[in-house]
Amino acid sequence: GPNDVLFGRGRGAHQNPGNIRFREFLKEHQEEYDNAPRYARLNTPRELTHVLLGSGIRFLKPTESGGWEECDSSEVEKKVKQVFRTQKKMMQSEEVSGKNNVQP
Repeated sequence: GPNDVLFGRGRGAHQNPGNIRFREFLKEHQEEYDNAPRYARLNTPRELTHVLLGSGIRFLKPTESGGWEECDSSEVEKKVKQVFRTQKKMMQSEEVSGKNNVQP
């Protein structure tokens, strides 16, 4: 469906509407995650995973036969953590490149 989040590499998964909405949802919580104390940072991905799964979004991973199967909550939680790390790196690199392009 249109809200499905597809696991996998490449353009298909990255440009999938469900994946785009997933990344946007996590962007809304990025600052809260980054600024949380370490113990709270462990809980945030778990809580967001429950919110996402509770809203009916399916997280699908490719099978060897070319189909899709639903991921369990621990796989979804790992994906949430991975996206948080990736988005943080992207934000940091944008800040660095932005500082180098300052005009006098």
